[in-house]
Amino acid sequence: MQNLQLRDFHHRALIAIPIPIEIQHATRQLIRNLSGEARNFRFINLEQLHVSLQFLGSAVSTESLEAIISTLVSTLPEISSFKLTLSSISFGSPGQRNPNTILWNLASSELLMKLTKKIHNSIKKLGLEDVNRLKDRTRNFQRVKIGKTKHSTSKSFGKKINIKIDNMQIEPITFKVSEISIIKSTVNKFTPVYSRIWTTSLAK
Repeated sequence: MQNLQLRDFHHRALIAIPIPIEIQHATRQLIRNLSGEARNFRFINLEQLHVSLQFLGSAVSTESLEAIISTLVSTLPEISSFKLTLSSISFGSPGQRNPNTILWNLASSELLMKLTKKIHNSIKKLGLEDVNRLKDRTRNFQRVKIGKTKHSTSKSFGKKINIKIDNMQIEPITFKVSEISIIKSTVNKFTPVYSRIWTTSLAK
């Protein structure tokens, strides 16, 4: 187990699936197709794209992170790599009146559900006071956030962006999940910055 060397700090952290390079390339092309709207969005750095599995908390101690890592080290070897499919792009969630986020949406996956449940249950057993004990809703990990608006939005703006996305005719993309990471989240000039502080590989 790696030494985090963050002993005296607390972190906003989550467990996530890093997005592989081929999805980063597809996302780069998507962002290029929206270049005319660049002034309205802050896009996430491609290397930081991820699928959230569980939000751990806003002030998780290094000691708690090390306990979680120790648990994951013993839990995740039971999990084999598997495939997920990014099925569509959307601006906001279904039924959202004033959307503000561009999303890759994941096709339903029983394996993803089982993995998330296993991780949640193993961490919950630790009883850590500074770690979120509530199970994240399914909707929270069925997507990859690509970018967020710089301003409040309107129904007409949302309609305009969704028309542009529909005209792109994005095809579903399947990728292999081979790694799980703990990611630290910070904010730099209103833009979220995600950095991996621990990563492990799933069985092949």
